[in-house]
Amino acid sequence: MTDAKKNANDAFAAAFPHGYDLVPTSGEGLLCGLRAIAGSIETQLGLAAPELDDLVKISKDPGLREFEKSLGIPARENDENFHVDQVGAILSKWGKEQKPPLDLRLGYVMNGGEKHLVSSPDANSEVLWVAYSGNKKGGHYMGMRAKPLSTPPPDWESKSESEKKRWRLAYNRDFPKRHVPRNTDSEYTDDDSVSSVEDEEIEAAVAARDEQTKRSEEEGEKLRAKRAQIDNDIEAAEKKSNSIAQEIKRITEAQETALAHSAKAEKEGASQKFLNGIKRTISEQHKKIEALEEQQKNQEEELARLQAKSISLAQEEQHNYSRRKAADSKVIKLEKQQRQFLRRQQMKGEEERPGTTKGSHGGKPKEAVSGKQNEDLQQLVRRIIKLREAESEEMEKNLAAKLLRPFSDDEYSPSELEAMQADSETDSDDDVITFSRVKIRVPKKNDPVPLDFDSNTATTNNVTLEQVQKGLETLADARKEHSEYMQALNKEGGEYRRLGNQLAGLRVTLRYQPDREDIKAKLSKVEEAFAPYDKIEKEWTRKSQVIAIKTRQLRRLHTKLGRVGKQIPRIRRDAFGLSRTRSSDQGDKQSKLNDIERKLKEQRAHSNKQIKLLEARLAEKEKLIAEAEAEKKRVEEEMGARRLKDQEKLAGLAEMEKSQGRRTAAADKRSDELRQREKRIQAEEDKAREAAKKAEDEAKMLLVRAQDELERQKQASAAEVARLEEAKRRVEEEIAALKAAQATKRLDQQEKEDQDRQAQAEAEEKERRNKEPKATGSGGDGPPPPLPPPPPPPVEDDLVSPLYVGAPALATALWTLFNGLYRNNHLSSWMGPYINGGYNGMGTTAIFNLSSLYFLLSSTAALGVTFGWRLSKANF
Repeated sequence: MTDAKKNANDAFAAAFPHGYDLVPTSGEGLLCGLRAIAGSIETQLGLAAPELDDLVKISKDPGLREFEKSLGIPARENDENFHVDQVGAILSKWGKEQKPPLDLRLGYVMNGGEKHLVSSPDANSEVLWVAYSGNKKGGHYMGMRAKPLSTPPPDWESKSESEKKRWRLAYNRDFPKRHVPRNTDSEYTDDDSVSSVEDEEIEAAVAARDEQTKRSEEEGEKLRAKRAQIDNDIEAAEKKSNSIAQEIKRITEAQETALAHSAKAEKEGASQKFLNGIKRTISEQHKKIEALEEQQKNQEEELARLQAKSISLAQEEQHNYSRRKAADSKVIKLEKQQRQFLRRQQMKGEEERPGTTKGSHGGKPKEAVSGKQNEDLQQLVRRIIKLREAESEEMEKNLAAKLLRPFSDDEYSPSELEAMQADSETDSDDDVITFSRVKIRVPKKNDPVPLDFDSNTATTNNVTLEQVQKGLETLADARKEHSEYMQALNKEGGEYRRLGNQLAGLRVTLRYQPDREDIKAKLSKVEEAFAPYDKIEKEWTRKSQVIAIKTRQLRRLHTKLGRVGKQIPRIRRDAFGLSRTRSSDQGDKQSKLNDIERKLKEQRAHSNKQIKLLEARLAEKEKLIAEAEAEKKRVEEEMGARRLKDQEKLAGLAEMEKSQGRRTAAADKRSDELRQREKRIQAEEDKAREAAKKAEDEAKMLLVRAQDELERQKQASAAEVARLEEAKRRVEEEIAALKAAQATKRLDQQEKEDQDRQAQAEAEEKERRNKEPKATGSGGDGPPPPLPPPPPPPVEDDLVSPLYVGAPALATALWTLFNGLYRNNHLSSWMGPYINGGYNGMGTTAIFNLSSLYFLLSSTAALGVTFGWRLSKANF
């Protein structure tokens, strides 16, 4: 499975874990693709569906062509019947135009089967899914929505409000919220079965809670460290898997290149050795690919194991948090039970006072509470307050430090910010609120009031209004700092936007040209220049979120602290009621009541002063909130009008969609039949391809074998020709040597004969002179002697000598040639049958032996005749 296919399947599983339903769309105007993304935006993102005219306007925007070109989409001039890549570009362009901008990417399900993702500038964009069904002749787009759940997920109660909202939207199911019974006047019940809780039990629960908190924090640190290590391992494993995939791709390309070279070499008639080398290279590459695929499989298994381990660690963190929350809940439950018991006792004491009635319509008077009972009750109240103050002393210090300290990047984790956001947006009359990770209890109007009531401590957990005021001032300073930062950022906004656009363009270029080193170097430089802006933007986005959350929390705290001033009349009545219970020492009670009244007046004045200061500071913020609410109301009205308009359109298209649904069902059935037929045809084509491929392989093998045999025969023929050429050369050299020797011998013999004739002539001349008579007289010489006769012409000798000398040589040469031709099967192929048939089966060997004897005898006779002739001639 490729990376793109795996990413598409993962995104689809995350969007539709329990399946999906189709959202029918109209095909009017061949704009079903735009209607499909509008329906999916409403069902999958929870946003108002965009108008069809707005999407059509985007499709005709000239800037869309440049955007499509940057994504590698081929240029098309159609304004209807859009291709899927065009629909994805329109969706991405629409998301960029929203406020705030949305990074959207189109995913589509092809004929209810394969999942695909359209190209996008950002690989981490949120995927919006549509369904596409069709074939080569045409198709149809439809929207998609997740199937509803029948029951909420197991971890429904642990999810935040924002997560619950997304789940309700995704699964089209409004799960009921958890019902918590609440009384707006008092947190106490009228159940008489509430029993008392001992202080030792509360102290033990608090100690267990502290121990569990400490242990949970230690375990949480360890788990976070383990998860960080596992995340690093997962990242390394993913990088290694990607590198293996790249290596497999590279080797596959090299293998394809080698196959192409092999085919080309076979066509050009390359040697078998070269072809075998290419085959060995391809075989080695195939083995490498198998080894890399095995490594990739092991790496995927390791990655799955690490992800499972990460999930188990996350679950362990959740269990750790649950144990800590259970310990806190136990302490809160015990404290609440004790408060209920004490309140019940106090209410019983008030009912037993003289002069009080059972109801507004009159009733039987109760007996007065004794001084001893009242004193015991006051001591019990003081004891409980002392215990709570000792328990929350450290908590108060942390709260004061958090109210006054400056903001930092690591002050809150994302989960804590989300919890604070949900808590600050919840309008509750609960007596416990969360502010800066600290739970603060706000007193209700029916709470018991201690006798040592002091205006300086007449707030929640000793958090005075001065501290709240300082917290608001700190928030104001932070807002001022943030405003200055935004002004400075707007001044440098040109550089910030320029770097951002350049960074996005380089990333898109690098995605389609990953081997460009110059682009990588330029991208690193731009990222380095953009890093300070990005870091500051993230930092102040986080600070703005914290500021907004704390502002809402302080506003709620200020509102609830105002209840203290409203409790003054009740406190006065309670004080006077206590004074009437003890008539024996009226003077002491009166002095205490005067002190209490004086303190209450001081507290009222102090509270009113602080409230006025806070109201003055919150006036501007309330004005801004009112403007924001007015804007929100206006937007909601526009959205309501748009929804009404959409509903009218949908009502008009209902019948059309029903008929379209019937036609779609028939078309789907026909499409299923066509798909089955296409599958059968595809299977037959695959079989035919396999048979053709097998035949082609066999033909290639036969061709290779034939080429090998032909090459071997060529080599043998060349060797035979070379051997015959060498034999021919040697025969020619021998013939030349024989001719030279015969010529030399003939010249020597002729020269010797000439010398013999000359010597014979001289001897005859000398003998003739000796036989002639000598001259007589003295008168001079006699007549000259006659000239010797000329030598006889050597006609006979010249004619006879070549005849008798050359005949044996000629006969020998003819016999040698005849014998060689016969032995080389050139003469025997046509002469053998006649010889064998003529001599009645006599062998050719005997015939040629007789022939050899004949030629030998004839040669000897010729030589004898020649020498005899010459000998007789010499004697004469």
